[in-house]
Amino acid sequence: MYNAGTDIMAGDPLSGLNISEDGVIQRDELVIRSASDNNVPLCMVLSGGYQKCNAECIAKSIQNVFELLN
Repeated sequence: MYNAGTDIMAGDPLSGLNISEDGVIQRDELVIRSASDNNVPLCMVLSGGYQKCNAECIAKSIQNVFELLN
């Protein structure tokens, strides 16, 4: 189970972290590649970062996951 929250993004009012959109996508890619390379089943769930501005980052990350696995 991989909790791919976006509350780590820059500007999130609760986390205080400063991760860029590219950083979130790279994080997700690292987890997906590692699981795939090691034949580990993975369930990716979304959480945190419930701001409207995070939607584009989430969509890009999911699109990247599909491209990695196909």
